[in-house]
Amino acid sequence: MAILTEEQIAELKATANRKEARAKNKAKKQRDQRAEEKEVRDATPEVFWKRNRDVANQAQITSLLERQEYVFALLDDIRTVIEGRAPDVEFATDVEEEIKADVGEHGICQIEVLLLEFWKSPNTLAMLTQRGDATSTFARCGLITAIPGHRLHEWESWLRSQKTSTDTLTIKKAAKPAEEKKK
Repeated sequence: MAILTEEQIAELKATANRKEARAKNKAKKQRDQRAEEKEVRDATPEVFWKRNRDVANQAQITSLLERQEYVFALLDDIRTVIEGRAPDVEFATDVEEEIKADVGEHGICQIEVLLLEFWKSPNTLAMLTQRGDATSTFARCGLITAIPGHRLHEWESWLRSQKTSTDTLTIKKAAKPAEEKKK
């Protein structure tokens, strides 16, 4: 006399097969998840940005690339002035006015967020990209659409040094005639 009927045996086999299938499925999901985590761990920001740009609206990416080219040209102008290669004083004044207008309209881009390795951390990435500013664009696409904060600081420091030098020269020039009168 059989302890189990044919139906019960078939049901047990089916249950065992379902359990085995679930276990295989779970193991595959775990392998896939580990592979994805490894890929994220090993990923570079460049790879992350390329993926994002590839799936983004290409008209918007084109617009952002054009904006980046403008920012790069402005950064070249800043470097030209700071290095003393400006063709004239008017050029430096124009650059200063252009910087003020650009920062007023577009803000600044904090590219230092790279130190946070945001492409590896969904929470940090979400925090950065929800802002909707130039830093957000940089985090999402790797495009610099506003003057980087450190370059703005460099410019402002240079301006202060020039104003200090000019003030010193003015003071020296003003003091010189007084000294000549004493002689």
